[in-house]
This record gives sequence, structure tokens and C-alpha cells, in this order.
Amino acid sequence: MSGSAGPDTTKRRYPTKAEVYAYEQSVIVARLFLALELDDFNSITKRKLDEDKDKQKNILELAGVSKKFFKMPNFLLSKPGARPYWSLVKAILKNQPVTIVNKTIGFRENGQQKRTQRYTFICDHGWSPRYDLVPVPGNSKATTESDDAAFLNA
Repeated sequence: MSGSAGPDTTKRRYPTKAEVYAYEQSVIVARLFLALELDDFNSITKRKLDEDKDKQKNILELAGVSKKFFKMPNFLLSKPGARPYWSLVKAILKNQPVTIVNKTIGFRENGQQKRTQRYTFICDHGWSPRYDLVPVPGNSKATTESDDAAFLNA
């Protein structure tokens, strides 16, 4: 065995389960922030979220895959009288470096004073969602399934 040059260093290294979960969580968090369509102040009002059925649908579409990669109770989306889309937002962001600040704001509608909540998302220590992981329709530079496979097989 004098011709042996040592261990084969060309072997493919498969990602660990923790790496795969961290990657998938990053994708889900980015999709969540895109679905929320936050304003310039990184916030959204409860009223706007309650009225926008498409936004609610987009958030709830994340529920199936989120259960696999995030720790959340089974009853989360079936609680009667609750806002399941908002519960899902809070469950996904619970262990992320994001703080949700809640503030009551007032506004006038048809001459009447009304109130709602403004939720501001504050990202800790310069963290921001990895939007580059989410494919954008019509954008050839967006991440594709082959890019995902390349990451997972790297």
C-alpha cells in the first residue's frame, strides 16, 4: 500500500440536519416577511392585516411546512375566535432575532374615532430576512430548486 496518498478528500459532505433546518427556517421567515408586505417603518396595522384576505391566505399557506421546521402547538391554527394568521406569524418569529413592538394608534373613519394596533418588527443586531432565498416570479437571479439542491449537497 505504498501508493496510497492518504484519505480521500473529494468526498461529498452532506449537510447536517441542523444546517438543513436553519436553511429551511430562513426561507420560511423570508417568505413570511414578503407576505406581510411591511411599510417603510417595518410595520403593519392589525386593521390592514384583518382586511387583506390575500395576505392572510399567503401567511396561512406557510402553516404546513412551518410545522415541520418550527416548534409550535398543534392547536395553534384551530383556536376558535383567534386570528390564526397572526398566531402563525408570532410562532414563526418566536425564536428569530426579531422583536415585535405593539402600539395602539387612533384614526378617523367617517367622522368617528377608531383604534387599531400597529405592529413594528425590529430586527436585532443588523439581522434581516434572507430574501435572496425566495424565488421571485420573472426574476432569473432568484434562487431555484437547483440552487437549493446545490446548498444541500455542498
